[in-house]
Amino acid sequence: MTKSILPTSLNNLKYLKAEDLYKCILNEHKTIAGIKGYSLYNVDSTLDIDANEPIVVVDVRGEDFIGGHIKGCVNFPYQDFRRVNPDTGIHDQIDSFIKKYLEQNENVTIVFHCAMSQQRGPSAALLLSRILQETKYQQLLEKSNINIMVLYKGFINWQQEYGKDKAVTEDYNSFVWG
Repeated sequence: MTKSILPTSLNNLKYLKAEDLYKCILNEHKTIAGIKGYSLYNVDSTLDIDANEPIVVVDVRGEDFIGGHIKGCVNFPYQDFRRVNPDTGIHDQIDSFIKKYLEQNENVTIVFHCAMSQQRGPSAALLLSRILQETKYQQLLEKSNINIMVLYKGFINWQQEYGKDKAVTEDYNSFVWG
C-alpha cells in the first residue's frame, strides 16, 4: 500500500509517464509493479507505486475533449471541477467526485490530465489535494491512501503514442489530431 501523496505545490506534484499509465489501463485500471511517480523539479524525488491499486484517470479538458480520450477516463471539465457553490462556498462537484471515486476505495491513484498537463491538469490535482486536507476529510485520509498525480505531457503526448490503440484510447479521430 502506497502512503498517501497529497501535493501542496507544483514543486512536489508527481507525474506519471504515458507508458506507465498505458500498462495500468491494460491491467484493468489497476496499478502495476515497478511504476513510479516523478517530480519535474527534483530528479531525485520519485514515488514507488504499489501494484493492483485502482487508478482513476480524470480528463479535465472541456471542449478540447473531442477527438478521443483515454479509455475509462472520467471527463470532468476544469471549469466545472473548480466551480464553487455561491450559496455555501463549497466545491459541490469535487465533494461528489470524492464520494463516488475515493470513499469506496481504501487505496486509489488519481491521475489528472488536460491537453498538455501544464495548467488545468496540475491545477485540478492541487485543488483536489487542498480540499482533501480539510478537516471534513480527515477520517477518509486516515483510512485510505490516495495518490494524486498528473499525466506527463498530457493527452497530446498520449494520442501521439497510443491514439490509434483501441485497447487504451476511445473515440480517437485522426482528423482532429493530424
